Order: sequence, then C-alpha cells, then structure tokens
Amino acid sequence: MNRDLKFRFWDIETKSMIFATLEHLIDGGYYISKDSITMQYTGLQDKTKDKQDIYEGDILQTKDGIMIVEYNYDRFECIDSNDNNFRLYDYIYFGFTKVIGNIYENQDLIK
Repeated sequence: MNRDLKFRFWDIETKSMIFATLEHLIDGGYYISKDSITMQYTGLQDKTKDKQDIYEGDILQTKDGIMIVEYNYDRFECIDSNDNNFRLYDYIYFGFTKVIGNIYENQDLIK
C-alpha cells in the first residue's frame, strides 16, 4: 500500500491539534510535547465533496450512525456506540462517511 505518512498530535497541555508529515518529524520541523497523543492518518478520505483526511480518533457520521476511528491489531476500524467493530475501508468503499469531529475537540458528539 502506498500512502502518505501523516500524523496529528493532541497536545494535552495546550489542548490543541498539531498536524505533521513524517518528513517534518524527521527534520525536526515541529516540537511535539511528551504530553501529547499521537494519531496516524488512515490513508483514506471521507465521502464528502472536500474529501477530508481520516485520522485515528476521528468521529464519523455513517449510514449506521456515529462511529469512532481506531487502530486495532492490523487495521483501522470504526467503533459504534455498542463497541462493535467494522472495517473502516468497508465504510469508505461501500457507504457514506463524513468526518464530523474528533474525540479530543468534540466530546459532545459522542456522549
């Protein structure tokens, strides 16, 4: 699989999201606090006109409701409110998905 290696970091201290590519991290172009949570780009985009990148920790609106993106074992999955796991790729390929937020900045969407 050929995909961009991109990451985002939730800085717990400043409560802000930092986006970086692997090249930026290697070159030292970003300071990432040790008090941050790393999330990897899935290599997939949502089904909206803008084709927003999907990262771990994103909250998706799907045809089956609200789901959270997680990395489990060897693949990215969507987790529903009943803790059921579904392959993220299947939702992207076969159904509607839209990134509506993430678990750090939009907690109200999953309560």
